[in-house]
Amino acid sequence: MPTDSLAPGRTASTVSARSAGTSAPPRSDHRASAAGRPAQSASPAPAERTFPCTACGACCRNLGGAPLYARLDRGDGVCRHLDTGTDRCRIYETRPRICRVADMYEAFADRLAWPEYVEHNLRACRDLQARERRAASNRGRDACSSSI
Repeated sequence: MPTDSLAPGRTASTVSARSAGTSAPPRSDHRASAAGRPAQSASPAPAERTFPCTACGACCRNLGGAPLYARLDRGDGVCRHLDTGTDRCRIYETRPRICRVADMYEAFADRLAWPEYVEHNLRACRDLQARERRAASNRGRDACSSSI
């Protein structure tokens, strides 16, 4: 996820939400429309957009105190709607737009083609998963060293 347009530890939906005041990398499709903006040929229709979420819950466990997520954060960086026993959203069907990666693409459509947007979000997901693995590994090491 660490890219020009994303802060470390932010997920796909974060990419969309954070774009309001940040600059996204230029689209790889450099053809210009009549209005001088990048062509939208690489972006599928909204109904055809899907994001390959692994449902690991990493994005929901790493809200990171960002003001954008304050109303979702239960106070420890975890979304208040996350069922920590199953890593599933308890309000999935009615979750906020910020949690809907495909819907949030509209905020970036003028700067990123859909495939680039998906790749940014997948990178963010992988980064969050790696961070969680490192933290778990460190906790395991700390537990071993404290028992010596």
